[in-house]
Amino acid sequence: MIVRKSRVGAVHLLSISGSIEVSVDYLFAEAIADAVATAQSPLVVDLRDVDFMDSSGIGRLVKAYKIMLARGDYFGIVASGLVLRLLRMSGLIAILNVREDLESSLAEAAAAFPPDAPT
Repeated sequence: MIVRKSRVGAVHLLSISGSIEVSVDYLFAEAIADAVATAQSPLVVDLRDVDFMDSSGIGRLVKAYKIMLARGDYFGIVASGLVLRLLRMSGLIAILNVREDLESSLAEAAAAFPPDAPT
């Protein structure tokens, strides 16, 4: 699993590639917890390059979403392929802010964050 962090305007972007499964759960847990803790503006998690994700990954995404929601911050997910199908099958696609392309997710995240808010 490879983790990359960046910013696009006011939006924090966490990009993950590889597999998210129980054997690397601690790495994903650390990466997403750190991103949530440091993002004082919208956070988008890009999972388009994830080729496998088990229930441990889903649990981490739901936890991050709940934390961000509770403090009034936007949390979005970009997914495709297997991960997108998994989120659809689980019913989470209707709850989480899941988009299939990065541009849509970044635009939605930026719109949710006032330009004069602290980053």
